Amino acid sequence: MTLRSAPWAAVAIAIVTFAGAGACASLLDINDRALDPLLDASTQDAPPAADSGGGGPPADAGPPADAGPCGDTSSDPHNCGRCGHDCLGGACTAGACQAVALVPPEAGARPFHIAMQGQYILWTDSINDSVNRTDKQSLQTTNLYSGGFFDEGIAADDAGVYFANLSNVYRCSIGGCAGTPQPLTDGGVTGTPYFVAVDDNGVYWDDQDTMELHTVAKMGGDVRTIYDGPGDAGLAGIVADGQYVYVAGWDGTVVRVPDDGGASTLLNPGLELPNAWGLALDSQNVYWSQDDPNFGPGTVNVVSRGGQTPRTFATNQPEPGNLAVDSQNLYWINIGTNLNALSGTVVSCPLTSCTNPVTLANSQHIPREIVVDDVAVYWANYGNGNYDGSLMRLAKP
Repeated sequence: MTLRSAPWAAVAIAIVTFAGAGACASLLDINDRALDPLLDASTQDAPPAADSGGGGPPADAGPPADAGPCGDTSSDPHNCGRCGHDCLGGACTAGACQAVALVPPEAGARPFHIAMQGQYILWTDSINDSVNRTDKQSLQTTNLYSGGFFDEGIAADDAGVYFANLSNVYRCSIGGCAGTPQPLTDGGVTGTPYFVAVDDNGVYWDDQDTMELHTVAKMGGDVRTIYDGPGDAGLAGIVADGQYVYVAGWDGTVVRVPDDGGASTLLNPGLELPNAWGLALDSQNVYWSQDDPNFGPGTVNVVSRGGQTPRTFATNQPEPGNLAVDSQNLYWINIGTNLNALSGTVVSCPLTSCTNPVTLANSQHIPREIVVDDVAVYWANYGNGNYDGSLMRLAKP
């Protein structure tokens, strides 16, 4: 079951003011992870020291006999599971950090597409027709632009934030748009923009109703179509690296396109499974997700950037979606097969192999997109249409 932006149009959209988004946190359960036995400690307090009989204060009893060098690592959110492992606002339960809501369900939002730039998470809100910025440190959320916005993509770099609606592709500074974002195309857009990407050479967006991939200069100008695939299945995730644009298609293809519009290369021949969706890129490989249109389990897959040896990375994933990667692990969200229940998960696996995917967070309400930085994983929960979406953070294990 694939969630595209079109089916969500039936949900009534209401404007809801953010209230106290940075001051409220929602903690969600995650699976336990093994503790370092050298650092783990119990919660038993040390007994008071015996009176020496000299009438002075008792001698310092010191830490409990079974305490680690930093105390109780089973519940200390600043030393969770090991010394110095901070949960970044989340609780510590049995030595494992718990997820925390940067934008809680009570804020009345529906985050969908997200991007990251420095200290900020940038995100679109389809219930309030807005583009927003949440500070990872202060948790303050700032509205950058409101009006005429639905479920289309977002990207960011040092120069600004780039996003699309059904009329155009826009740019504004990280600091805000002052109510008027800069339209980048002279004649508007055709079709239905979906995902957005940016690199030093331009802004890119794909069309979920056709197989077209478009680009425009970062400061605006004429639109160029650099890829027009066969059929009209539609395109999904895209990633740009300054030389190529990689794009996933609902027909199962993963294609590499020169950003100047040269000949495209099919990267996954023989592994063209229906409904290719999310994409992630590291220095060697391209990773993509595939969900089953018949509600069966999906897969996460990998191929070299040159297109050699496409293979399945993880199997039996319940509706896998967007992905993110760092130097050690691949992360992805599973939407779950029951959209009326909290069945979504956030999962990771080492890049070296994925025999046993690790569930980092469960009971998520329709997670949609994910990004990572050096210390944490961030994702958007879409919610079920009752203005109960959330923007989440979990300290990396």
